[in-house]
Amino acid sequence: MSDMLDSRTIVICGELGTKASSAAVSQMLLLDSTNPGQEINLYIDSSVGLLSAGFAVCDAIEWVNSDVSTCAIGALGLVSALVLSSGTPSRRFALADSYATFRPPDLGKSPDEYSQSAANDKW
Repeated sequence: MSDMLDSRTIVICGELGTKASSAAVSQMLLLDSTNPGQEINLYIDSSVGLLSAGFAVCDAIEWVNSDVSTCAIGALGLVSALVLSSGTPSRRFALADSYATFRPPDLGKSPDEYSQSAANDKW
């Protein structure tokens, strides 16, 4: 882990929940305080997550003085795609086989109910 921080690299893998977001935020703040202005690399492979956790990471990206390069390395869900897009402009990347999926949040509705409510919204 210390080798990753020495190379200014942070990896979010698996569910982007409160533990993963607080680890990423604290690592970003640490890296920015030890050498402000030097780029931080954030790799993301998370297909599920909490919106509040994603916002915490996005806020940290905006807060630090260092540029944050973001890179998708696997499957991204809505929250992870939001984090990816929060990186420094022109420093946002996605590997060839990575992909993002966007779907409505699970509010206890079936997919048919989502389709029907979307159709009703148009009218």
